[in-house]
Amino acid sequence: MAETFGLFDRRSVLAHCIDLTEADIATFVERGAGAAYTPSSLMAVFGYCPAPRLLSEGLRVGLGTDGPAPDRSLDMFRTMFMGHRHQAIRWKDPSAIDAWTILEMATLGGAKALGLDHELGSIEPGKLADLVAVSRRGAHLQPRDLPVHRLVFFANAADVSLVMVAGRVLAENGRPTALEAGAVLDRAERAYRLMKERAGL
Repeated sequence: MAETFGLFDRRSVLAHCIDLTEADIATFVERGAGAAYTPSSLMAVFGYCPAPRLLSEGLRVGLGTDGPAPDRSLDMFRTMFMGHRHQAIRWKDPSAIDAWTILEMATLGGAKALGLDHELGSIEPGKLADLVAVSRRGAHLQPRDLPVHRLVFFANAADVSLVMVAGRVLAENGRPTALEAGAVLDRAERAYRLMKERAGL
């Protein structure tokens, strides 16, 4: 497809990327496409994404949740944990990928894969002020040493205390500031029921 149709370039982001051949990886390198590593998807059950190898080839690899299907979640913290375990199980080696690499794939790596690292993905002057702050008070995040390790392996979405998008605080002290959470959940439930009704389920 790359040769025949001229597909895949630096604007491309390929999801899952399981069971890649050497020729596939060579095409990735030649074309400079980005990869979305989605360990929470069924692709992680039926195949293997060689994320460490893609990174070693200098490719842009971001971490993705693969959407809110019934068997997975949009929780990026859970996805970080699964990304590590997927690689550790594949290689029978917990050092196959480290916590820092997983965290980078979830932040700057994702921005690089999308070609947006000039404006987000890290906290730097001139970039959008998009960030989250995590409370480290939970018992599951103690003791306080190895903060990146604890963030990747033990934190979850409920630990997020602050959310900022383009400098605007959207959640503080773990609570939304720009919307009423109950109203959003009620609207989502109505949309879900309408979808099921229209689908005849």
